[in-house]
Amino acid sequence: MASSTENTAQIVATQFGAYDTIVQLAGSTKQRRLVEVLNEIAPVSGAVVDHFNVTNNVADAAKDDNTYAFSESSKPSRLLWVPSLEEMGYSDDTHKVQIIGIAHLRSVTPATDVEIRLVDKNGVLVTGSVATGEVTTSASDSILKTPAVDVPDGAGYTIDMKVTDSSPVDVTLNNRALLVRIVKK
Repeated sequence: MASSTENTAQIVATQFGAYDTIVQLAGSTKQRRLVEVLNEIAPVSGAVVDHFNVTNNVADAAKDDNTYAFSESSKPSRLLWVPSLEEMGYSDDTHKVQIIGIAHLRSVTPATDVEIRLVDKNGVLVTGSVATGEVTTSASDSILKTPAVDVPDGAGYTIDMKVTDSSPVDVTLNNRALLVRIVKK
C-alpha cells in the first residue's frame, strides 16, 4: 500500500540570513528563495483566477439582414446572467469580471460573413465586444467569439448578430455562451 506522503509536496526550508529563507521543493535539487516560490503561486494583477460558462441553447430564427436585433428601443428578452463577485466569493476591491461571447452559427450557404457583439440588458453595446467572421459550413456550427471585455458584475448580457455578406443568406445563431472570467486586479 502506498504511503500518504507520496503524493504531497514538501518544502525543506533553511534560513541563511535574517530575512532570506531558502527552500527546496520535494522532488527538486534546486534551492530557491521562499519569496520567489510564493510569487509564482500567488496570482498577479491581470491573472485569471477562476472561470465558468453560462449558456443558452435556444436557437434564434434564421436571419438574413444587415441589422442587429437589439437596441435601446428593442431590448433582449433572453439574457445570460453574470453573478456578482460577492456571490462567487470574491471582492470587487481585488477582482473584476471579464466576459467573452461565444456564438455557434450555422448558414444554409457556406462562406457567409457575420458580425457579433455583446449587448447588456438595455440593448446597449458592450464596448470592445464586436467580432467579425465567416460561417464556413452548413453541415456543422461555426464558432465565433468576441474579445474579452471588462463588465459590471451582477448583470445580464447576450450576443447579438447581423449578416454582413454582400448577398445576405439565412444564418442561425444556434447557441450563445459567455465565458465568465474572474481576474485579479
